[in-house]
This record gives sequence, structure tokens and C-alpha cells, in this order.
Amino acid sequence: MSSWILAEGLTSEVTCPICLNLYQDPVRLECEHNFCRACIGDFWGELESGFSCPQCQETFPQLRFKSNRLLANIVERVRQLRLDTPAPSREPSLVLCTRHEEKLKLYCQDDQEAICVVCGVSKEHKDHRIVPIHETVQFCQEKLKESSVQLTKRVEAIKGIEASQEKKVQELKDRADAIKRHIISEFDVLRTFLQEEQDVVLGRLQEEEQKLLQEMEENFKKLHDEKSTLESVIVNIQQRMSEEDPVCLLQIEARDCKLRGGACQPVERWLIPRTPAVRGVEEDEKAHQSRLCQTC
Repeated sequence: MSSWILAEGLTSEVTCPICLNLYQDPVRLECEHNFCRACIGDFWGELESGFSCPQCQETFPQLRFKSNRLLANIVERVRQLRLDTPAPSREPSLVLCTRHEEKLKLYCQDDQEAICVVCGVSKEHKDHRIVPIHETVQFCQEKLKESSVQLTKRVEAIKGIEASQEKKVQELKDRADAIKRHIISEFDVLRTFLQEEQDVVLGRLQEEEQKLLQEMEENFKKLHDEKSTLESVIVNIQQRMSEEDPVCLLQIEARDCKLRGGACQPVERWLIPRTPAVRGVEEDEKAHQSRLCQTC
């Protein structure tokens, strides 16, 4: 065991600072620091000047190092010791009493500390509650086990609460989704109804418009024809006004009266009455508004 300890103590002294392994072909620089030949060569690389030590940073104008045979022999010896001497087995370290260097076999419940047998019979712990340390350890283990059981039960209870909360959250999401779908469906129905009502109202309005336009065109034609007739009569009257024969004038006057009898009819008789059609459209609009209010 002493040889192994010696080998381990020398290992730090024969370790290359660059590769952190035992020296391989060690060389010494001018600053007395040692390195593996390959390690220092790789460190300097292709430098041609300004060679510095990796440890002390001292700079050398030229590449100069010497083989350290003594250090190489020591490295071989340390390496051999490490191979020949197995590492000691690790045993659990025993905590001893700092006063008497005895094993701690007792436990003082009053001072709550582990003590040795000598401490147990000393004046310092006289009349104290002292029990074997293994009983105290067993008691602590039982307490820890009891605490572990209680904590485990609490964890299970929390898991149950979490599961219940997750279920309620999911139910709430499902209910909200159902309400959303219902609202969307209702609005789809309402939009369909409004579109159908709009088509009906616009269709009736278009029919009324076509009917009124047709009647107005017919009346406009009649007015135009009557205007043309009257203009012709006016021209004839103006031509006859220059007639000097009384008999001819009377004949013209009689004919003119007959024509004026037709011309004196009011022009408004040819106009299309607007009120009934407009009133019908307005009534339809009120009826549709009432149906919409009932639907909503």
C-alpha cells in the first residue's frame, strides 16, 4: 500500500503540463520546465522565432531543448510502481470520537449527538438519556419511512385532484365548443332566411317596377299621339284664321269646338297613379321586418 501511495504522489511530479499524462521522451527548456518532446513540438508548430514556454511564458530567440534522461528514468519507475502495486480497496471510513478516538456506538438524546462508550460514562453526559446508536438509527429510519408513506399518500391525493381538474377543464372546453357550433348553426339559418326574404322582396319590387314602366311607356305614347294631333289642329286653325269668308270661318269654328272638346280633357288622366304601388312595397317591407323580429 505504501508503494502505491508513493507512486500516486510522484505522478503529479512526472506529468506533462500539456497532455496531462506521464512524460513521453521528456525534454527540458532553458527555463528548466519539462514537457513531452511531441507535446512541445506540437505547441510551437511551425514557428521560426519567438518560442515561449507554455508555463512561464519566457521567450527564447532560438529553439533549444535538451533530453531529460533523469526525468525519463523516474517516469519509468513510477509507471512500473503503478503497474506492480494494486490500488488499495476502499473501505467505508469510520467516524471516531474526536476526544477518545473510539467508535461512536451511543447516542445522547439530550444533546442529540453520537458519542462513544467513554463519553457515555463521563460526567458530561451523566443523567442524560443515552441509547445505543443502532436503536436511534432504526427509530430515524422508521420516522423517515412513515414520512415517506405520508408524502406518497399526499402525492396520490394531488394526482387525483389534478385528474379531476383536467376532466373539468375538458368538459368546459367541450361545452364551449358545443355552444359555438349551435351559435354558428343558428346564424347560418338566419342568413339563409334573410337571403330568401331578400330574394322575394326584390323579385316583387322588380315585377312592380316592370309593370309601372310598361304602363308609363303606354301613357307616354298616348300623350305623344295626342300632342301630335293637337299640334296639327293648331296649324289648321292658324291657316283658317286668315279666311275672309264668314261661312267658312263658322264651319272651322264648329269643327274646332269638337276638337277642343276632346282636347280639354285633363292631361293628368294619362299619368300612372304612384301611390298604390309604392304603398304595396312599403307594406311588404313592414311585413318582412315584422317576420324578421319574430325570427330573432
